[in-house]
Amino acid sequence: MNKKRVKIGEYKTVFSGIIFKIKQAKAVFPSGKLKTFEQSIRPISVTIMAIDNKGRLLLTREYRPKYKRYLWRLPAGRVEKNESPLKAAQRELREETGFKARKIKLFHFSDMGQSLDWKRYTYLATELKPAPLVGDEDEDITVMPTPIKKVFRMVLEGKIQSMDMAYLILKLYNQKYGLKKFIN
Repeated sequence: MNKKRVKIGEYKTVFSGIIFKIKQAKAVFPSGKLKTFEQSIRPISVTIMAIDNKGRLLLTREYRPKYKRYLWRLPAGRVEKNESPLKAAQRELREETGFKARKIKLFHFSDMGQSLDWKRYTYLATELKPAPLVGDEDEDITVMPTPIKKVFRMVLEGKIQSMDMAYLILKLYNQKYGLKKFIN
């Protein structure tokens, strides 16, 4: 079956801010109807699942102005210009936890999709050694090494509210312990 498709013109930037860039393109549907498609582009980001020598996941308690309270988080941040995601992960880990990983490998990759262009790399970091870097002045972060089983319970209880971070924790827990008893 040869179905007619929408024809999308070239995306043009209509707004460029500090973090986000908004692009729009004109689209023509097979019926002749016109519509504007829009994309929000955000810089590539990294998240780090750092596990200390006692097998605990390094969670952070971060004050988030939008929510006017502290939230449970994983170390994370943006990839700077001319920086690879791997280098950004090591830098963010050092800035937010004070540790550098001797072993670090890609754990998960996601791309948010059509209307939000946001590539995110998650790294699993182990064999940590102290190597602090000065973090961003506006960040209020406390490192909380937490057993993985407890972090899993925090996800199930809704204490970790970030859906993407909850997913990453469930994936880590499944690799380490399995989720079979929860699926049946």
